[in-house]
Amino acid sequence: MKKLILFAAMAAIAVSCAKTSEVSSVSEQAIGFDTWTSNHTKTTPTYTPHSAFVTGATFNVYGYKHIGNESTHTTVFDGNVVTLDGNGAWNYSGIRFWDRTTDYYNFFAIAPSGNLSAAPASPGLFVTKDITFDGSAGDILVAKKKKVEKGSYGLVVDLDFAPQAALFDLKVKKAINLKEAKLTIESVAIKNIQTKGHMTVTGYANVGGKPAVTWNFADPAETADFENTVELPLHINAGVEHGIANSEYLINNLIVMPQSLNLSQQLEITYSITFSNETITHTRTIDLNKFDTTDVDQTAQRDEDSQNAGPFVQSWDAGKHYTYYLTINADLIVFNATVSPWEDVDAFHYIIN
Repeated sequence: MKKLILFAAMAAIAVSCAKTSEVSSVSEQAIGFDTWTSNHTKTTPTYTPHSAFVTGATFNVYGYKHIGNESTHTTVFDGNVVTLDGNGAWNYSGIRFWDRTTDYYNFFAIAPSGNLSAAPASPGLFVTKDITFDGSAGDILVAKKKKVEKGSYGLVVDLDFAPQAALFDLKVKKAINLKEAKLTIESVAIKNIQTKGHMTVTGYANVGGKPAVTWNFADPAETADFENTVELPLHINAGVEHGIANSEYLINNLIVMPQSLNLSQQLEITYSITFSNETITHTRTIDLNKFDTTDVDQTAQRDEDSQNAGPFVQSWDAGKHYTYYLTINADLIVFNATVSPWEDVDAFHYIIN
């Protein structure tokens, strides 16, 4: 998947009221914000699928000015809410002006606003409240650390946000020996998925400023099952070729909480195969941590991995997009999956015996 860079506002910035927190001469410039997303996100209604922020979107911003060492700073923004208006401008209350006696500024931000459990103990080290994932909501975006040197004072501060949930897709395809058969998917669900927990930002990369995050389950833990997002039954008719190009979605754009996969998280599917007027129905259950990262049998060098030998997907990580493939064979189902940092990485596959 190509990296998606979308600008959400113009270079100019408007402020929402005349209240000022720092006195300045008319020659100085207000600090303004613009945003873009490295990767698409699907949280609604604040964000649009595969796109940027929409009118009414908000984020909390923290900003610090420095002279010399980063360990000493003066707070300029302390969790202020910044809101996108209908004209594409990001507004905040209380104008801040660039202090040209300083060496540089650091900015940190999290969206949507209002999700922090408390003010960060150190710049940018956010800890959220418990967040509930229902499949379409729950995504949290954290901006890369933004350092602004003195030479860029007066320019709009561009904040690069990326999603910190995981995105899950499930697709189905025929094996080559089912080309002349009709395949019908009757039902499908992923089960016992962790749905509630909080996120902690533990630091930022020295180069690029990418945030490092961890997720922790709520206590007590909460789980849920997620069913198909497309209408079932789904029919793949006789004559349709096998292969990923002819795969069909069963679950699409499901936002899930990042989590390790163990024997409790499973996929359950009921399907039928019709050939020569005979129909056979199967119900199978597969562990979600048994999806193979390759669709090729490394021993026999066949197109479909009939061994499910691994390596396997062992976790859903923050910011990653996972696509799972079910290849249904006359005798067994091949599973495969791909993962991407809300950028495409790989696919993951499995065969059901």
